[in-house]
Amino acid sequence: MQDSLSAVLNPVQVQVALSLASGASLSQAARSSGAGRTTIYTWLKENPAFSAAVEQAKAEYVSTLRDRVRQLSAKALDTLDAILDDPSLHASVRLKAALAVLNRPHFPDQGWHLPEKINQPEKEEALENLAQLEFSHRQVLYAKSVLANTTTAANDSPEPASPASGRQTPTVQSDSLHRQTGTQPHTSGQKTQPVRSTPRPGRNEPCPCGSGLKFKRCCLNKPQFAFTAATP
Repeated sequence: MQDSLSAVLNPVQVQVALSLASGASLSQAARSSGAGRTTIYTWLKENPAFSAAVEQAKAEYVSTLRDRVRQLSAKALDTLDAILDDPSLHASVRLKAALAVLNRPHFPDQGWHLPEKINQPEKEEALENLAQLEFSHRQVLYAKSVLANTTTAANDSPEPASPASGRQTPTVQSDSLHRQTGTQPHTSGQKTQPVRSTPRPGRNEPCPCGSGLKFKRCCLNKPQFAFTAATP
């Protein structure tokens, strides 16, 4: 491009034409080339060769950019397909990598991005899928925390005593006490029947248990508080 312009323009005009073709304003072209803004305006209005050279430079520049966009778009799509089809990556990782490809500026100086038809639909779908994955991930984490708390609470609760531990459960202890005192265990829905007892015998009287021994040598020191009459 520069060689064709040099055939009809001087070096300063070539630099101005290239600046204008790339999208620079008159002020920017004047600063970069050293030519005055009024001088450039005069060239555009009064020098047909200069005006034609600038239009030719713009057309060639746009054509070059279009070719470059096609190449980069094809490369970006290939990269995107490779990322989305990679089975070794988690779905959320693939989507984040795809978003990075879609959002990457390929022309930092001009602020260019991928074409609109590629950038928007895939980006919106990827964002929606990514949001769903993140929500599902939060649900899994919450379920795990609830399960962990439930398991911890179950492990901290006291376990019932086993027969091998030598400790009796409250039910066994209660039954033993009732057998010792001669009372009946209380059950729901039933009235407790009073237990008949005999007067406390004297120390030298026969023991009411029917053993034939004196009370002082038999049941005197036992912890009963009521004594039933011995059955014949």
